[in-house]
Order: sequence, then structure tokens, then C-alpha cells
Amino acid sequence: MPIVTFADLPEPNEVTYAEGRRTTRTYASKTFTAVFGQDQGHPSRYIYRVFDETSTDDDDDWEWANEVVFTTPGGRKQVQLQVARSAGAVRKVRIQKVPTSGDRTRLENVLELNRDQATRLIDMLRAIDAIPIEGENTVHVDDQLLRDVFADPTAIAVGGKRILSRVRHGRF
Repeated sequence: MPIVTFADLPEPNEVTYAEGRRTTRTYASKTFTAVFGQDQGHPSRYIYRVFDETSTDDDDDWEWANEVVFTTPGGRKQVQLQVARSAGAVRKVRIQKVPTSGDRTRLENVLELNRDQATRLIDMLRAIDAIPIEGENTVHVDDQLLRDVFADPTAIAVGGKRILSRVRHGRF
């Protein structure tokens, strides 16, 4: 029987790293200097989190049905964030699928968001805590209004009349 050494093992790649990550942990790469784009020359790093898709049945009390549009046989997805310049400055968001067949050296991008799109997604996620579960009307909130509120939460108290005026006139 031949002896296998570490030198005989294939080099790890993005798929083997994603498969080895735990769903209960967030991983941050070491800092590197961005080499292109508007962040060129600035410190950057990647942040990763993996999720395993699982089928769940809704309680019988629900009045709708959820259908999974697409799932991989293994069900593993990875969220990759690239932050640049300073903590919280997200340059790019990628949601990637871990392949179970074919090219097992590359993750497949399912969704890629640039800086502006990532900011809008993060703003929406931040707003979830402030959105009441009950409401008689459908509400549409403009991205700029969300950014204004997050930039200066006291603006609601100070400029409340201005904001209420925008809401009453459907400009929000």
C-alpha cells in the first residue's frame, strides 16, 4: 500500500475552503491592498459565511406556500463580502454556490452586487428591525430616505415635519 503524504494532496481551492467552513462561524481573510478600481491602494479583506439550504415546512397556520426555486444537491451557498478602506465599507457582495459536480475548483456566482447595490441591500437589512409586522397600508420607502435616517437618526425628531410631508404627498 503506497504511503500518501501532504505533498501528494491536491492544492486547496475556493471550493475546498467553502466546503470546510462551518455554518456557525464568520471568516475574515487577512488584509490585502486592493489593486484595481476606486479602492486601489487601500486596505481590503474578504468576509465569508456559508449556509446550508434545508427544506422546512411552514406551520399549518400559514395562508401561503413557499416554493424553493433552485437548490443544489449539496445545498451549500457562501456569502462573500469585500470590504475596503474602512470597517463597514462594503465594496462587493457575492452569493456563491458550491458545486457538487463538474468543475469542483471554482464556486459559481449566483448573485453579485456592486458597491451601490450592496449598500442598498445592507440598508434594507438594517431597516428590518424598524418595520412593524402589522400595517394597514403598503409602504414604499425611498433608498435616499433610508440613507438619510441611518446617517442622522436624530433627523426624524428634528426634521419630522419635512419627512411627514414627504410621506403624505407620496414622495418617500
